[in-house]
Amino acid sequence: MNHPFADPRLELAVRAALPQDVLAQPLRSLTRLDAAALGIRRLLGIEALSELRWLDLSRNPLSSLVDLRANTKLIRLLLRQTGIASLAGLEGLPELEDLDLSGAQVIDIQAIEGLPSLRSLDLGLCLVKRLSALATLARLESLTLGNPTLALGRSFFARPQPIELDLSPLRALGRLRQLRLYGLSMRSAASLDALLGLEELVLDRCTFEDRLREFPLLARLEVLSLSDCDVSALRVLTRLPRLRVLCLDEAEISDLSPLLGCEALESVSLRDVKLNKRGSIDQLRRHPRLAQLRLDNQLVELRDRK
Repeated sequence: MNHPFADPRLELAVRAALPQDVLAQPLRSLTRLDAAALGIRRLLGIEALSELRWLDLSRNPLSSLVDLRANTKLIRLLLRQTGIASLAGLEGLPELEDLDLSGAQVIDIQAIEGLPSLRSLDLGLCLVKRLSALATLARLESLTLGNPTLALGRSFFARPQPIELDLSPLRALGRLRQLRLYGLSMRSAASLDALLGLEELVLDRCTFEDRLREFPLLARLEVLSLSDCDVSALRVLTRLPRLRVLCLDEAEISDLSPLLGCEALESVSLRDVKLNKRGSIDQLRRHPRLAQLRLDNQLVELRDRK
């Protein structure tokens, strides 16, 4: 292997990924490379891996992605907890389907407009404030957005403050099936009413001005998480005809009895719930389809009554 790499740590990762007889294996034969947490700073030379499909560069102090422009066959790219602030260099990767930037220092995501095949995007714990580029991702099926302060955790004295984001670009994502939002401040969950294809929705640690009194009619939604939310009225969830799995861990709830109107419900998690009416748990046990009920650290398997 005579091809030069600007960073010796990247070269070591490539050597480790190739068979021992590297002279008989050209670099272009490599389709998968795990180079996470190696201290890699520069990617110059990686263009020689022209057949690369899967690449993990997570937890490296990278400063630029421009050298990835030639890796046009990439399908999955993991950049978790990297120092990347800009995605310049990713535009023009026509086959990229899965991009994981969770915990990265990304501020500008404009380059994703050049990713026509993208199906999954994780921006959890990122500093991105402008989401307009998301509206161009016509094939996107899974999206994660999260408050970067959540990485600091909750202390005895304070908890991370929810942040406001303009979520209007999401209305263009007609193929979205999975949406995960963490620690956001929203006027109402009803703002997600255009996402009719959603099957899974996570709104953990989000706040709602209307205290979740309105909820969009999402006819395909099967999984919903409202962990650590102030849920004043659960009756709005009866508008979800396919809701099977509901997580309400650490949520503030006044009454569980409205869940009896969620006819498809099979599993409910109630760990560390602040519940005003404890008796409503007994009512919930009588739900005709409910098979699992998690109370704190206890998982109660109810008899099959389908």
